[in-house]
Amino acid sequence: MKEQSKPYYIYFLQTLALAIGLFFVPAVINVITDPYFIYHRPFFNLNPGFDGNDRVQNAGIINSWVADPDENINTLIIGSSMSENMPLHIFENNKDGKAARLTISGGKPVELATIAQHAFEKANIKKVIWEIYTPYWLSDPQAIREDSPLPAFLYNDNKWDDWRYFFNDDVFKDAVKITTGIKNKRKKTLEELYNWKNEEQFQKFSSPENVKKITERLAAVSPISVSSKKDMEEYDFPNIQANLVPIIKNNPQIEFSLFFPPTSYYSYSVRGSAGFWKYMAMREHVMLALQEYPNVAFYGFDLISDIGGDIGNYMDPAHYSPDVSMIIAKSIKNGDHIVTLDNWEHYQAVTMSNVNDFRDNTVH
Repeated sequence: MKEQSKPYYIYFLQTLALAIGLFFVPAVINVITDPYFIYHRPFFNLNPGFDGNDRVQNAGIINSWVADPDENINTLIIGSSMSENMPLHIFENNKDGKAARLTISGGKPVELATIAQHAFEKANIKKVIWEIYTPYWLSDPQAIREDSPLPAFLYNDNKWDDWRYFFNDDVFKDAVKITTGIKNKRKKTLEELYNWKNEEQFQKFSSPENVKKITERLAAVSPISVSSKKDMEEYDFPNIQANLVPIIKNNPQIEFSLFFPPTSYYSYSVRGSAGFWKYMAMREHVMLALQEYPNVAFYGFDLISDIGGDIGNYMDPAHYSPDVSMIIAKSIKNGDHIVTLDNWEHYQAVTMSNVNDFRDNTVH
């Protein structure tokens, strides 16, 4: 007797079930392996260290480490690549708690605020070291890094948003590498995570050939002039009001140490008077906007000529060495190099003098 064939709809349903199953396989692997620890710490020691995309990894650090009371993380470092070498151990104490670095390369103010606020909601944070650099003078308070925007959906508590993590191709590739052991060769600790020190680039920037180019460029610019300083009312820094003041205002229980990274005197010089005074105006705006809040202190390092005046400390006009990051961290820890509105005029005048002396001594 001839065997009766299955109805076509049975084949259709089987094929559909197989397709759906295959569709969800990457999502299941992503959740189980969870390369960036968004939901859990590693199972079976598959992924024993940190690695990869800071914009995603920070969400995992917050969810699986900062939010864990047993970790006792109560100090955060917030900033861009300028702060990626800030040592955690300087701010740690077995009794008082540990620190975490939540920096993102090229981070914009709205992105940093998003990361910080998510961390504040997850844990009892007591102290924050917050970098204030050039992104705070951008005119758009919603500006993001276009080539690598922050996945803001990972920094909220709406789990429906996370489908973009479940079905992310890059996350799946990392999950496969972890499962097969390829990625286990990189086991960065929280202390090491995001650290960089490009020895070759530092040597190149301070090489005789580049110093010659620097000298030529400095010879082509005029000294910084106080006559180019505008009235404060002529400057507008909406990012300060939109992405910094609310964070401070809404978290009076947290001690904020805001620091101004030491730009090289070379960078100040080639930006000219307009650029120099824009730097200073942005910082003054920050201090004016936050002067009523007692939980904020400001730190500046431009007066240390051994930092800004030494090209060997930099790998480009702005990014300084880990040794400089150590000086900054120890100063903040010890309460040194504090800047206030009372000493701000002196700070600006000495910085301008140091920058002009650097230019004159280099050119002549």
